[in-house]
Amino acid sequence: MQTLIIGAVAVLVGVVLGSVLRAVSEKAEKLQFQQRAQELTGELATVKSDLAKVQSESATRAGFESLAAERLETLLERNRQLEGAKRQLEEKDREILRLTSVNSKLETDLANERGNGERLTDQFKVLANEILKDNSRYSPSRTRKAYRICSTHSRTN
Repeated sequence: MQTLIIGAVAVLVGVVLGSVLRAVSEKAEKLQFQQRAQELTGELATVKSDLAKVQSESATRAGFESLAAERLETLLERNRQLEGAKRQLEEKDREILRLTSVNSKLETDLANERGNGERLTDQFKVLANEILKDNSRYSPSRTRKAYRICSTHSRTN
């Protein structure tokens, strides 16, 4: 019975530990996505600044129009990358929330199982004490009966 309880607790601890490790890993990924989003935002601001400069120069110099178009395309590509990173970050946030909920439920289940184990241990102790009391109560009379039987048997032989 104890082996079963220990096994169940070990499984639950493994599940909880796995969930916690996964949540920690996802938090680290989230932090990386946030840092990358900040980097891309900074790069986007830089590219926008560069684009503004190019546009002002292109007004004065007609030959720079193709360069402005390339910069604009770069800016648009960076913007698409930033949006993709934001979507991934939102997905990770949702997953972290889900795993946090699962983790909380598992911790609650584990606490309940520990309480059940303690309750069963207490019930076992009470039952063992009752059995010992019953045995001690009946032991002298059984001893007398056994003595009588032995005495009767030895007289006949």
